[in-house]
Amino acid sequence: MTETNYYYIDEAGDLNTQSKFFLIGCIISNSPDTLMNEISSLEQEIKNSGYFNRFMAEFLRTGFHASTNHPDIYGRFVALLPRLNLIIPCSLLQGKARFF
Repeated sequence: MTETNYYYIDEAGDLNTQSKFFLIGCIISNSPDTLMNEISSLEQEIKNSGYFNRFMAEFLRTGFHASTNHPDIYGRFVALLPRLNLIIPCSLLQGKARFF
């Protein structure tokens, strides 16, 4: 049986002088339904938690996002990653370096 891999590519930072670093990465998985179920479960857990009420409007507006989430929301998401079936190759570049 042929295995299908799914890819998601994203970046963070910029190559100008606004960021110290630029990161480009890719998530590779052959079980995207499992990933989405785990992330949806965590999202529901956060929405149902009184602890995050003060930060809920921002969370509902942005979803999971490293630079806008409360550190505890971000931490819960990052803690989920090692349990998931995925590979995350990435490249980290110095933001002010000459590339071209």
